[in-house]
Amino acid sequence: MPNTKVVLDTNVLISGILFGGNPRQILELVIQGKVDAYISPAIFTEFKDD
Repeated sequence: MPNTKVVLDTNVLISGILFGGNPRQILELVIQGKVDAYISPAIFTEFKDD
């Protein structure tokens, strides 16, 4: 069965890194290889520049 695909926005990335909760759980699933995460170039730039 293929992994679930999710699109992450800047809020999920920052909240997952700094605060935890559901956003952190999503990031942990990505790290474990259970979920495939995607971000757009625009979101990557916004995250990188913040």
